[in-house]
Amino acid sequence: SYYALDVTNRAAPRFLWQIDNTSTGFSKLGQTWSKMAPATVKWAGVKTQVLFFGGGYDPAEDGKSIRSSSTIGNAIYMVDATTGKLLWSSSDSGADLSLTEMKSSIVSDIVTIDSTLDGYTNLLYTADVGGRIWRLDLDNESSSAAAFAKGGVVADFNGGNTTSNIRFFNTPDIAFTRYG
Repeated sequence: SYYALDVTNRAAPRFLWQIDNTSTGFSKLGQTWSKMAPATVKWAGVKTQVLFFGGGYDPAEDGKSIRSSSTIGNAIYMVDATTGKLLWSSSDSGADLSLTEMKSSIVSDIVTIDSTLDGYTNLLYTADVGGRIWRLDLDNESSSAAAFAKGGVVADFNGGNTTSNIRFFNTPDIAFTRYG
């Protein structure tokens, strides 16, 4: 589960919302390892504070000596930071952005980047326990959830056998630089 508290008044914190795998749209949510990454996006034309997080860990991954497919944790979620409402998701199926290769749990944090320096997050990076690094490009001018993001695997380090069973449990470090 993920929980949100309003701690504006530190002497009187207020419960805001909770998300778990029984919440609408979160059936792929596994063990919640990923930190929620705050970001600002333009959602339906409105500047919106959101939180991105990975789908979590699938305990079925325990002891696997080769990459296998998961039906839990193989997702990226974006929720409204104030309400916890699911705004957008990506997974191998049943999501706004369907990526057929997104078949492994995503336990690492989602790295958010504003590469255009306009105040809106437009790039996401993460890794999965299947040894893949993911990049998603966000379109803040999009008018629909289906067109909000595109992207996919930028590197796959898992050879699919026991000697090359690379699995990522950590967040990738991303260095954003500008030349010229």
